[in-house]
Amino acid sequence: KMRPTKQRSTTGDNPTPYREILLPTEWPQSLPNEEENFFISVLCSVSSIVWVVHGGAEKKYSPLYMWRTPQIDENDLKKSEPLAVLCRYLTKEGQDIIFGDDLGNGNEKTAALNQSKLRKFPPLSIYVLSMHQTQAELVSFLFSYVPSRVYQMSHDDFFPEAGGKGSLTISQVAALRGVESMIGFPALVVDSGCFLTYTAADADGAIIGGGMALGVEGRVEMVARRTQCTDGLTDLDAQTLLFKMTNMVSAKKKLDPFGNDVEEAVLAELLQGIIFPYREVIKDYLHRTNMGAKASGSNPEDIPTVVVTGGTSSVMQKLLEPTHGGLVQPDLTIPPYKVESMKHAIAYGLAFILRQKASAQKRKPQRPFDSLVIGRRVAKKSGIANGATLRGTVTVPIYSAGDVDTPVYIIRYDDNQTENFTITEVHDGLKLYCSVGEENIPARPDEALKRMLTEKLENAAHAVSRLDTKNSSSKRQATAAPKVSPPKKSRKEKDPTSYIGTRVAKLFDEDGLYFGEITGYEDDEDGNGFWKILYDDNDEEEFDKNDLIKAVELYKKESSLDKRG
Repeated sequence: KMRPTKQRSTTGDNPTPYREILLPTEWPQSLPNEEENFFISVLCSVSSIVWVVHGGAEKKYSPLYMWRTPQIDENDLKKSEPLAVLCRYLTKEGQDIIFGDDLGNGNEKTAALNQSKLRKFPPLSIYVLSMHQTQAELVSFLFSYVPSRVYQMSHDDFFPEAGGKGSLTISQVAALRGVESMIGFPALVVDSGCFLTYTAADADGAIIGGGMALGVEGRVEMVARRTQCTDGLTDLDAQTLLFKMTNMVSAKKKLDPFGNDVEEAVLAELLQGIIFPYREVIKDYLHRTNMGAKASGSNPEDIPTVVVTGGTSSVMQKLLEPTHGGLVQPDLTIPPYKVESMKHAIAYGLAFILRQKASAQKRKPQRPFDSLVIGRRVAKKSGIANGATLRGTVTVPIYSAGDVDTPVYIIRYDDNQTENFTITEVHDGLKLYCSVGEENIPARPDEALKRMLTEKLENAAHAVSRLDTKNSSSKRQATAAPKVSPPKKSRKEKDPTSYIGTRVAKLFDEDGLYFGEITGYEDDEDGNGFWKILYDDNDEEEFDKNDLIKAVELYKKESSLDKRG
C-alpha cells in the first residue's frame, strides 16, 4: 500500500502557488486536533486580509488575536522565500505560534520545524475563508514550509441547506453563524467593510437572502476621487472625508439637505445614501420574520436585534439605530428594534461551526481503542528502498456502517499526507515510533523540547503496552481449553455496571479537586474490570477497582463542593 506523493511545481528559483496545498474540508477529519492549543483562520476579502489566532477546544475555538493586513503581493514571492514573506504579515502573537522564540534572520524553516516538535499535534491547522481565490492560494503557499494543514472553508460548511442562496459570499454566511452564536435566530447581520452587505435568516435558521453594495470606505474613496477635480474640495482625500464623517455622526448633527456648505452637503449625501436604503431593509426583515408584531408587546426581550460587524461597524451602528443618531427624522412606522455591534462576527462564526461539528463527533459512540490511540505519534517506513521513516499522528476513527467494532484510523503525516491504518497497523506504527522517536532533533534540545519528546514517547509506549496486553489475551483465549462456566456471583457482590452514573471525585496534586461521572464499564479478557470516568472539564480516565473505591469515598466527603451533584 503506497501513499500518493504530492509533486511541487517550480518556476525559476521559487515554487509557484499550487492548489494542492489548499485542502477541501472533510468532517470530522478537518476539525482541530484535541491536542492543538491554537489554530489560525484567514479571511481573504477583496481588498485586505484578516488573520485570527483561535484557541483550541478548551477555549471553545474562540478568537484570541486578530489583525488586518494588505493583500499578499505575488511579486514578493519572486524576491523572497515564502516563510520570509509570511513573517511580514504576522504580528508577534502569530510569529510566536508558528516559529517560537528562536526566529532569526533567514532561519524561518528551522524555527518552524523546531516549534512543531513542541506541539503534541505537530501540524498547525489553518482555515481559509476567501472571496478572492488567488489570495487564498497565496496564503496556502506561504504556509507550504510550515508543518500545517490548510483547509478552504466552503458555503456548505456553514449552511449545507442553503440551496439556491449560493450567490451569498462566504463572509456573509460565516457572519450569520457568528450572529447566531450571539443572539440565535431569526437574525439580520450587516457587515460594514469594503462592501456593505446584509444577510438574514428566519426563526428556523433558513436563509432569507441578502444584498451587497459599496461600503462606507468604498463610497468615501469614490467621492474623494471625484472631488479632486472640483474647486474648493481638492483637499478632501478619503482619510479626511472618513474622519469628518465619523465626527459628524458622533456629534449627532442633523443633516440639512439644503445646506450652504459644500463639504457638509457631500457628507450628508453619503450618509443619507446609507441610512435610507438600509432602513427599508430592516423594515422588510421585521415584516418577513414577524418580529415587528412581537416587538409591539411589553416584553423588552421581544425587541429584535440587528447586528452590525466589520471595520466601520461603530459608524454603522449609529446610522442604523431607530433614531439614526439624530442625523435624520426617524421612520415611526417601523416597529421597535435595537442595533448591537459585534466585531469579527466571521471569526466567531467559524468557532461556532467547529464547536457544532466537534460536539456531533463526541456524541458518536467511542470504542475501547479510541481513547488509547487517538493523538498518539506513529512511524512508518516509506516503502521505498533506503527511503525515509515517515512520522505522523493518529487523528480520528472511521467506522463503516456494517462493522462498527473495527474502525480504521486516519493518520496525518507531518508532510500533511494522510493514510488509513487498521488497529494492527496503528500498533506497528506505535512500536516503530518508540524505536525511532522524532527526527531532526537539535544536538542540545532545551528543557521544554525534552519534556515534550519524553511525553510523546511515554504515551506511545503506554498505548503499545495496553495493546500488547489485549493481543496476548486474545491469543491465549483462542488456544485455551474450553472454559468452564464460572460460578454465579454472590448476591452480595455488586454488579460493576451499577456504578454507571455515579459521581466521583479525585484530587490531582497540581490542579486540585475534580469531579466527574462514571460513564461505562469494560471487562477485558483477563477478567480485569475498568470503569470509564468523564470529568466535568471533559477529560477522561479509566479506574480500576481500587481507584473506584477511593474516588467514591472521596466524593462522599467532598460532595458539598460539587456544583452538579
